[in-house]
Amino acid sequence: MLQPLLLYIGYSSDDIAYLEALIRHLKVLERTNKVKIWYDKKIEPGTDRKRVINDNLQAADIILLLVSSNSISSDIFYEEEMPVALKRHEAGSTCTIPVIVLPCHWEETPLGGIQALPRNGKPVSTWDSPDNAYAHIVQELGIIVVNILAQQAAKPKERPYNVPAGYYKHGNSVH
Repeated sequence: MLQPLLLYIGYSSDDIAYLEALIRHLKVLERTNKVKIWYDKKIEPGTDRKRVINDNLQAADIILLLVSSNSISSDIFYEEEMPVALKRHEAGSTCTIPVIVLPCHWEETPLGGIQALPRNGKPVSTWDSPDNAYAHIVQELGIIVVNILAQQAAKPKERPYNVPAGYYKHGNSVH
């Protein structure tokens, strides 16, 4: 049986309510043993925080970056987590997905070239029902997870991250 994918979530502490809501919705993927969710609140007391974050960023199969003006203004998010996530994404060693939680000019950041969730980068906070936004995120992420797991089953010694062509390019619709 395949191991669950490591799902890393980067965020600003000012967006903790969005993180907690997203995790509640992502639990279905964790309970079905498709992913193991990791975020910095899981760091054990007495451990080197920066090292543990970096280790998990480097090990992640999928990286979700919760994007808002809070995260864009956070030095840790913008200057430490995001560059590592983007470098790994460009190398094909992980799948990095911006999750837009609040309106902001995220398209002007290095994340602007990656297809975001929810669909078309519509911020979670602007949906009539945030639960609908989170359900959409989990549905789209579930497709990606199943695709990666299928590829791993076909090539167990490799960790391919090929997803449908154009899926992550900003401006393309997500289906």
